[in-house]
Amino acid sequence: MELQSKTTVYVAIGSMLALMGGIIYYASLDNESLEQAEIELGSVTLRDVNAVTNRAEFVVEFVVSNPSEKTFTVASIGYQLYGDGTLLGSGQYSVIDIALPGRAVFYSGAAVPLKSTFVLDKGSVGEDAYNAMIDGRISSFAAEGVLTTQTAWSTIDKEFKTLASAYTIEEKRDTAYGDFLTRNNKHMVRVSEYQNYWGDGQTDQRLNEILDNIRMEREKVNGFDPASAGAQQERQEFRGANDAAVAGLVSLLADEYDLHIRHAQDSGLSEIASSLEEQRETAVRITATSFPGTGDHVEMTTAHGEETEGLVMQMEEAGAQVRERHDVREVGDDQNTIQVLYSVITCQQELRINGEDYMDALVELGSR
Repeated sequence: MELQSKTTVYVAIGSMLALMGGIIYYASLDNESLEQAEIELGSVTLRDVNAVTNRAEFVVEFVVSNPSEKTFTVASIGYQLYGDGTLLGSGQYSVIDIALPGRAVFYSGAAVPLKSTFVLDKGSVGEDAYNAMIDGRISSFAAEGVLTTQTAWSTIDKEFKTLASAYTIEEKRDTAYGDFLTRNNKHMVRVSEYQNYWGDGQTDQRLNEILDNIRMEREKVNGFDPASAGAQQERQEFRGANDAAVAGLVSLLADEYDLHIRHAQDSGLSEIASSLEEQRETAVRITATSFPGTGDHVEMTTAHGEETEGLVMQMEEAGAQVRERHDVREVGDDQNTIQVLYSVITCQQELRINGEDYMDALVELGSR
C-alpha cells in the first residue's frame, strides 16, 4: 500500500513537470516571432512649453512593425532620446497596466505608430540644447532602448537603436496647416449636423456661437502674419476663439449628461445614473488645453468619451429613453449626442495644437 502511494505521488509529480514543460515549450514557440518585431523612430514634435518650470513637452512617435506571422502587442518602449548627438533624457511608452485585449494589436504585416510624451528639462540639458529643441533647430534624432512585446504565452525584451530626421520647418508648417484645415472642416460638418438632428430653440443660439468661433479660428490662422504689429493679438484671438468653442461644446455636453442622468433615474437605473453623474463632474472641467488629472489631454478626453458611450449603450440595452442616434458624417454610423460632442471637443484640442504649430513655423521662417 505504501509503495502504491509513493508511485501515485511520483506519477503526479511527473505529470506536473510534463505539463510545465509543455507550457514552457509552447510559450517558447512565440519567442522567434517576437524577436522579429521592428521599431523605428517616426517623429519628435513639440506639444507645449512651460516658461515657469522651464520644461517642454514633446510627442515622440515610434512605428512598430510585425514582419512575422504571429500576432502580438507592445507592452512598453523604454528609451533614451538624442538630438544631434546630445542626450536629451529618458522616456517611456507603457500600457503594461492594460490587459492584452485593450492594447493596439499588431497583426502580421502591420505597422502601427505609438506615441509617448517626452518631457525636456532645461536644467538637465542646458540652455542651448533646450532652445534648439523648442525652436525646431535639431537636424536629427536618435533613440535607443528596449522594446517589450507580448503574446498570451510569451514576453520578449528587445534592445534597439533607431534614427529619424527631424521635420524641416517648412514640412512642419505645411503638415500643421493641412491638419488644421482638415479638422476645421470636420468641425463645421459635425456641429452643423448636431444642430440639424438635435438642435432646438434653446441650443440653436449656442450652436451658432460655436460655429462662429470655429470660423474665426480659420480666419485668424489664415490671416496670421508674424511680421505684422498685430501678430501677437491675432494669435491671442485664435486662442480665444478656440477656448470659447470648447467651452460652448462642454456646456452642451453638460446638458446632455443632465438629460441622460434624468432618463436613467426615471428608468430605475440608479447605478448608471450615479456613474453618469461622476462622468459629468469630470467632463465640465475639460478645456481646450487640459483634462482634469494627469496625462495627455486629448487621449484622456477621448477615453472619457468612450467610457460615457459605454454607459449610454447600457441604458439603451435596458430600454431607457435616450436621444435618437444619427449617422453624422466624419464621425461614423449611428452616433449619439454625447459621442458627437466629444468628437468635436477632442478635435478642437488637436486643432489648437495644429494652429500653434503652424504659427510657430511661420515665426521661425520669418526670423531666418
